Amino acid sequence: MDRTDGIHSIEQLATCRPHAVAYGCTASSIVQGHAFDAHTRDEIRRIAGCPGTTATHSIFTACAALGLRRVVAISPYPEEVDAAEHRFFAEGGIETIAGACLGISDGFGLAEPGPDRILDLALGTWDPTADGMIVACLNFRSHLVIDAIEARIGKPVVTSTQATLWHVLRLAGVTAPIAGYGRLLRER
Repeated sequence: MDRTDGIHSIEQLATCRPHAVAYGCTASSIVQGHAFDAHTRDEIRRIAGCPGTTATHSIFTACAALGLRRVVAISPYPEEVDAAEHRFFAEGGIETIAGACLGISDGFGLAEPGPDRILDLALGTWDPTADGMIVACLNFRSHLVIDAIEARIGKPVVTSTQATLWHVLRLAGVTAPIAGYGRLLRER
């Protein structure tokens, strides 16, 4: 799907002359690797004629902006994807010092955990020696609890959804702060 439908989607988006385009699937880049991720960004730039990002590239960019090098990482993914995520982050220079996942493999199921379950997972996995937390998966509704997690741990939280929105806005030249979704959108 990424190699055929993805290209077709970029071509369709290019018709509206966007200022920036974001590819919205964290696990796809994690499973297919850094070369796939870079190729996807290059294809967006080539086809749409504008800056492009991916969820994982946005996470790395957000972590750099916030100074996060050692993180706690949580996700709704199955264990094998979660383990691949930790390797992917390490290859990109981010050490995962603690992590947890929910073991969900169904695409629709990724969106089912509510805010309380996500907050419990985050707080139950937290290690205060970390620089912050990453919450992966654009389909995981973690954006609803970013502020609550940050308030409890006292450190930044980067989620796939929030980082992708932040990065595509910055690439498009939009720098206005957005409250309610963590330090990244509020301060960077």
